[in-house]
Amino acid sequence: MTTESKAWTRRWAALRRELALRAVEPIEHPTFVIFFLAIVIGVGGVGAWVELFKLTRPQGTPDPLDGLITSLITFFFALVGTSCTQLIIEESESKALRALAQFVLFLAFVGAVLATAGVGSGKAGIWPWTLASVAALVVWWLANAKSPGLRDPDAPTGGAVTKKLPGNLADYKTK
Repeated sequence: MTTESKAWTRRWAALRRELALRAVEPIEHPTFVIFFLAIVIGVGGVGAWVELFKLTRPQGTPDPLDGLITSLITFFFALVGTSCTQLIIEESESKALRALAQFVLFLAFVGAVLATAGVGSGKAGIWPWTLASVAALVVWWLANAKSPGLRDPDAPTGGAVTKKLPGNLADYKTK
């Protein structure tokens, strides 16, 4: 086996190990598991839950706007649910902001109940669900405004200009 093929095999083995760790490791963290089940599947899947619930109701003539309403509902819940939960989990400075996120999440659940009951369907539902989707975009914007992963570094060294740089200049001498 050549050095090149050994390196290739090693890189693929490293990828398999990393994927295996990422598949199993989060199970140890209740926050991750609860977020995945309740928010990603539960709230993010509200559009699917609404459609499943609609299957249990008597079938009539379908509304031509039904698909658009379901899309708006799905978009709204996926975005507002994850954004509010992100604020609740990650915000450490402002209790008021966490409380506001909990309140918005509660309102979203009220909206989910109304959506599954068929309130806001047809032409009457276009504007409320469009406005709810715009509100979800605002919530996402606010939740991610301080996210370090979405910000450009402050300095070419990659971070705040006040950050202590690595290294030691103690033995450096000039003429």
